[in-house]
Amino acid sequence: MQPYKIVFDDTETMEQLGRKGFCLIQKKNGFRYGEDTVLLSFFAARMASKKRRILKAAELGTNCGAASILLAARREDITIDGMEVQCDAAGVFKKNIALNHLEDRIRPFCCDIRDLSSAGPQEIKRASYDLVFFNPPYHTVGRGPVTTKEADSRDLLEARFEVNGTMADFFSATNWLLLPQGKIVLVQRTSRLPEVLFHMAQNHLEPTGSASCMSGRTSRQPFFCFADGSMESPEDSKSFRR
Repeated sequence: MQPYKIVFDDTETMEQLGRKGFCLIQKKNGFRYGEDTVLLSFFAARMASKKRRILKAAELGTNCGAASILLAARREDITIDGMEVQCDAAGVFKKNIALNHLEDRIRPFCCDIRDLSSAGPQEIKRASYDLVFFNPPYHTVGRGPVTTKEADSRDLLEARFEVNGTMADFFSATNWLLLPQGKIVLVQRTSRLPEVLFHMAQNHLEPTGSASCMSGRTSRQPFFCFADGSMESPEDSKSFRR
């Protein structure tokens, strides 16, 4: 097999991630990772069970793959399947995997999480993941401010707004992917925490904890919430995946 050739262009930048010498390519005018992505990877690494076998994780909506790369840096006992619907972002994710020599631990998939059960990649199987983690769009379509930069970039607009999947879609995909007693970790705006808890209940996911974090870009109001939970076992839920 020919090695994957990494080609950079003038629309991209490359930053050091500060862990194990890993680097990250990002689009100048696309989604760029921030503190929420860093903290998502931290909580995912912390919540993932520690077993004698290699754990399987799935990230929904990877964009350039920052959270998956950071999780791989923190936990060498985890393999990750990353799913991204935007073709350009999925291409950057593939570059970042090759750049950091993680081809044996991370697999990129350009696919729609809404189609996993009907038309998803054959490699992605139902009820086969120990951990699912994601940082979904913060705003529903038609609600929330649209910056000039977002208005000029379709990719950035889709990363910020629920154009390619609602919160319900992310939780439905999680339900389909997780093993019984598998873990879920996500980051969302604190204002949407009630929705998070509602969708967890709808998908047989039992909350096990949450934490609010401050953002340096706001005053003293909590900006992000990090929620985690676990899939109910069949014994706990008689209606499990009927």
